[in-house]
Amino acid sequence: MSAEESNSINLIMLHRTQNEAEPLLSALRNHGQAARSHFVASAAELEKVTHEQVFDVACVHLAADTVDPTTAVSIIRDSGKDLPVIGLTDGYTPEQMARGLTMGLEDVVDTNQTEHLLHAIKRAFSQLSIRRQKRSLEHMLTESERRCQLLLNGSKDAIAYVHEGMHIYANDTYRELFGYDDMEELSCMPLVDLVSTTPPDALKSQLKKVSTGKTIRLDVEGEHESGERFKARLSVSPASYEGEPCIQITISKEHANNEELQARVRELASLDAQTQLYNRAYFDEAMADVINEVRRTHSKRSLAFLQVVGLAEHKQALGIAGTDLLLSYVADTLRKAFPDTELMARFSDDAFTIVCPTDHDSAQQKTERFLKAVANHLFEVDGQTVQVKLHAGISPITETTSSDTESITQAHEACMRAIKESKLVIVYRPGDKELAENTMASQLRSALESNKLRILFQPLMNLRQSSEENYEVLVRIIGDDEKLLAPHEFLEAANVADLACHLDRWVFRKTVIELARHRRGKGASTRAFVHLTAATVQDSTFLPWANKTLREAKLPGDSIVFQVSEHLAHSYLKQLKSFSKGLSVLHTKLAVGRFGHPEKGELLLRHVNVDFIKVDPSFVRELDNADNLNKLTELVSYIHQHEVASIVPHIESAAILASLWQAGVHYVQGHYLQQPASSMDFQFEEDE
Repeated sequence: MSAEESNSINLIMLHRTQNEAEPLLSALRNHGQAARSHFVASAAELEKVTHEQVFDVACVHLAADTVDPTTAVSIIRDSGKDLPVIGLTDGYTPEQMARGLTMGLEDVVDTNQTEHLLHAIKRAFSQLSIRRQKRSLEHMLTESERRCQLLLNGSKDAIAYVHEGMHIYANDTYRELFGYDDMEELSCMPLVDLVSTTPPDALKSQLKKVSTGKTIRLDVEGEHESGERFKARLSVSPASYEGEPCIQITISKEHANNEELQARVRELASLDAQTQLYNRAYFDEAMADVINEVRRTHSKRSLAFLQVVGLAEHKQALGIAGTDLLLSYVADTLRKAFPDTELMARFSDDAFTIVCPTDHDSAQQKTERFLKAVANHLFEVDGQTVQVKLHAGISPITETTSSDTESITQAHEACMRAIKESKLVIVYRPGDKELAENTMASQLRSALESNKLRILFQPLMNLRQSSEENYEVLVRIIGDDEKLLAPHEFLEAANVADLACHLDRWVFRKTVIELARHRRGKGASTRAFVHLTAATVQDSTFLPWANKTLREAKLPGDSIVFQVSEHLAHSYLKQLKSFSKGLSVLHTKLAVGRFGHPEKGELLLRHVNVDFIKVDPSFVRELDNADNLNKLTELVSYIHQHEVASIVPHIESAAILASLWQAGVHYVQGHYLQQPASSMDFQFEEDE
């Protein structure tokens, strides 16, 4: 591309007539500014060309009758393109300027003021070029960092970064070499405790040379976490990691890893076990690549968020195994309906996400056809005929999409609106202020900012020791009408809008305050079960913060039990393993809820120290039926075989307590004992 072409400005002209627009273009060229233009005569044409072509500046005459100026600005904004708009007028007034800026225009220019128009267009183009360059550089930086991280993670050499003697990063090979499962453990180990030299102070003296820019090589003796010692050769060089100066440690060592096996392990870590679609963790990573590709190529993508309606009712009717089978059927149907998709994932228990390589209109049509087909289809599950209903929200992915979180949040909000209005599909449009301001995410954000949340307590009674005091902590949003909204109404929104960490911290802080007050007043060793989301399990700063919060309230760590769902535990097993080791330092316990997959439990219980398991509510149904009671008894027996305490929730009557006692159940919970209450006032006495 020549210098002239690179500086040429591609304009959209919305004027009253093409003849009236031409003098403006001639004036630009006469002032030495290369320009190409496309005259638009209707709203439909404007919508078409903004989707199909890339423009630099739009000039909209505020008195044009071919396209209403407000409509034109709305169409440009809805296209998702970064396209500055300049308003043209035949007689400039301050009122016109104010109205134009309110519409979102970059400037308002009198058509007779050619110099002003030239500078306005050049200024808008210059700022656009800076924004484009910034996005391009961000993409290049992200790609470079990602490639470096992949090279580090996949290297057969043991590589670590050390700052002031402490490890700040180590790849899998390095951790395996010294016998550490996760970075949390290794970060507490100084380098001098892992390797030794002869004489002993040789390592320290050699490391001083690195600060002068030299690379050193040193023969050392390493020590495995088990105590086994081995010979190694260290290569140490100056480096930086995440902007911080540090040293890079490299240990070259032969490994007989089976590459095919390692590839299979990586594949399994990215898939959802039930549906064989990608899981949430992989989807989040892949979305960043999708957005970078859209920015680089100016191509079209759309994100569809599909929600299954009434999954809890399906679990009650089919059980966990039957529901898993049903979801696998839905996933198979999705694959067939969207064969050209780049990315398809099971986003959560009852939600799927799909990246469509089309604009939002095509994605909407395709999604609507799929949802209608599924609604009319009869699935056969264990001899039962089942119908599945889904709703969907679609968000365009454009060059102005700032992050994967933004796109997912918009698609989720549109989906929630579709469910509320009983529509199959709703497309999120940037100009839809009502949708942006009346979503569950915005309601939750407002509740966090204005403290319009409430925690409730429901007792868990120990069938063997009735004086032991335990409460599960449940959070509610206080709605505008003072109605309390339950987690199933807002938790998904919290997860997709990056609010889950804030919510978890609010609940924990509030729980600690109430629990400390209760224990001081009653003198009891009351314990609280607090739910956590995947975002918090992955947050390395949460446990240090939680420890500080407990110390300030003078509460022991064993007064808290953190609870995660089984689906979360399996989807983020590696992160949960690291998290559970941090809990042992705090003397805090871990519970896994909604448990119903003993065939997958071996992997979980082998890697994570679990203290309590709460069975899925689907097992607690029609327990007067011998088959259902046997299934629950077998699951409880499995839990006890692994020396984990069992919890059975949703106890609605006294009739089944005798059966649960005989099955050896440790704890029970449900409305029969007490509904969730605003205070910890349940009487844990023998006669209860």
